[in-house]
Amino acid sequence: MMPSSTPRNKTSIATTIKRMVFGTSVSVLLIASFSFLTMEWYAAKQNLIDRVSLTSELMAEHLTAAVSFGDKTTAERFLASLSNDPDIKFSAVIIDEQELFAAYPKANTTIHDEAKRFLATDRTVASESAYKFTISKLFLLQNITLNQQPLGTLLMQVSLKGYWMHMALYLALILVVVIILIYLLQKVSNRFQKNIAKPIDLILGRMSQVQNNSDYSIRIEVTRSDELGEIMHQFNNMVTKIESRDQELVEKSKEIEKHAFYDPLTGLPNRRLLSAQLEHEIQAALRTKNFGAVFYIDLDNFKNINDSLGHDTGDELLSVAANRIKDSLRDSDICARIGGDEFLAVLPGLNTNPHGASEQAFSIAEQLRKVLTTPIEINGRSIHSSASIGISMFGVKTESAQDILKQADMAMYVSKQSGRDCSHFFSASMQEEAINRLNLEEELREALLSPWENFELFYQLQVNRNGKASGAEALIRWHHPKHGLVLPFKFIPLAEITGLIIPLGNWVIEAACKQLATWQEQGKQLSLAVNVSSNQFLCNGFAEFIENQLIKYNINPLSLEIEITESLILDDKDKAVAVMQELRKHGITFSIDDFGTGYSSLQYLTTLPISKLKIDQSFVRDITIDKHDAAVVKTIILMTENLGMKVIAEGVETEVEHEFLLTNGCDLFQGYLFSKPVDINTFEQQFLSNECIQVAKNG
Repeated sequence: MMPSSTPRNKTSIATTIKRMVFGTSVSVLLIASFSFLTMEWYAAKQNLIDRVSLTSELMAEHLTAAVSFGDKTTAERFLASLSNDPDIKFSAVIIDEQELFAAYPKANTTIHDEAKRFLATDRTVASESAYKFTISKLFLLQNITLNQQPLGTLLMQVSLKGYWMHMALYLALILVVVIILIYLLQKVSNRFQKNIAKPIDLILGRMSQVQNNSDYSIRIEVTRSDELGEIMHQFNNMVTKIESRDQELVEKSKEIEKHAFYDPLTGLPNRRLLSAQLEHEIQAALRTKNFGAVFYIDLDNFKNINDSLGHDTGDELLSVAANRIKDSLRDSDICARIGGDEFLAVLPGLNTNPHGASEQAFSIAEQLRKVLTTPIEINGRSIHSSASIGISMFGVKTESAQDILKQADMAMYVSKQSGRDCSHFFSASMQEEAINRLNLEEELREALLSPWENFELFYQLQVNRNGKASGAEALIRWHHPKHGLVLPFKFIPLAEITGLIIPLGNWVIEAACKQLATWQEQGKQLSLAVNVSSNQFLCNGFAEFIENQLIKYNINPLSLEIEITESLILDDKDKAVAVMQELRKHGITFSIDDFGTGYSSLQYLTTLPISKLKIDQSFVRDITIDKHDAAVVKTIILMTENLGMKVIAEGVETEVEHEFLLTNGCDLFQGYLFSKPVDINTFEQQFLSNECIQVAKNG
């Protein structure tokens, strides 16, 4: 808020209005007084002239006979009668232009001379009468005529003393009135100023309180009905709105802070807030030598659950998981959700001994992992989930919060690679692995921009009991610009975690369909098995994608076999069944890969449209030396026979293994005994020129 600048010499509005009103009023009074004085001056002057003119006209009529008969005595007697008028100081009769015929009084020669000068200058312009004003006198000339014939001129000199005394009294009266009015105006102005200043000062005071104290509960009692009362009313309305808006801003500020530092779904702190708190805990651990730990928790298979059961179910799963994590930790521990299905937990002050702190951290992590493995009931459905946890210790050496979080993230990734549902501590070697993994991910993304140039399908032969080529399994290879031919185990796990498995898997399926189309054009009826990941299979639109490829390349659907794992079915049985049934309607066949290594269930074998089981090579490898493995293999073969399915053994490398499997009724075989995975040219040259393959040739 910018500080308000106040002028050094502050003048209030009331004072300004008072000065304006007072100054205007005084100005009007002075102008009016001057106008009245001027009018009185002209009026008094005109009255004097009219009175003297009337007297001179009467006297001129009386003097006509005396002047016509030359009777000076009578003329002087008439002139002497004018002495009754105190203002007439001199009068005379002039004949023959400047000859003095009679005068009163006679002794004032100065007056005579001044009268003569006036007579000499103004006689000619006076037809009937004429007058002249000086500062102290009024001269008046009146013709004396008989039968309209001029006999002489009556000259009168009038004193202006009485006139000026009248004007002085009038001026004094005006001054007295003006002074009284100015005094009254001053009183009225002061009262007017107080009447305006008091409410204005009240308003200003309330505004200052609001501004300085941010107290928006302040109101002004409205006691007026004029404009100032309206200002008070509007002030109250304004403060009410500001108070309401301020409350809204406070609430929005809290909401913004909540969104900025807390996860809206779970109510847990987010990464930003946890990072700040972790930084504080790291510094405290370094001071107290009381070591702590950070857990990086990732829910396994959450994406499949979210995609197949819907976001509402996914959100409910996250909320339940968040509560379970929070309830499994101490009150002093900090739990946060950092996005998607990932959570962080900070456990400060575990132990002053680093080994003891590590043991305690691992124990808590394992307890937490077991809690998250417990099935969750959502909308009458039992959801199975698990968690991969990465652990990083802090307080051992000076490290930033971001470094600790990265280390925990790397450890979590190792847990993912180790089969999920486990916990791992960070080690220094993970740093290098993480850098390599990031580089590999970037290179994989770039390679997927031109998949036909960077990837290739290799084919491993599958033979039947008669030794004939029945088909092959398509296995992807990456032509890396630096590392050459890269095998799937190097990049498929990374593709699974990063989501790149979907575009990569789609390319494998399309390339397989394209190759099947080529073989069918050549009249070669072979089947091709493609391994599909759980993420790809349960992704929305997978069935439609397969159908589009069948149409695009116009291949026999029976020639395309989709290999899936038991874990895929367990991730989301309903979604898996729906996809399989949709594709089965179009003729696609399905096989269970690595059968026997996961959670096998006879129930899904009898309900799903599965046509083939693949015995995992871990059983085949030891069937001649391990009676338990031999028993498992026999059981699987017998079971598939009773269920009307085919069975294929993978990893067959010796003639003894082949003979055992053949004797016990295995239908199909795959392994190095027959062929390693080879490129298409080698595969066609070795096996498609002669479909009958003699095992001894590759033994």
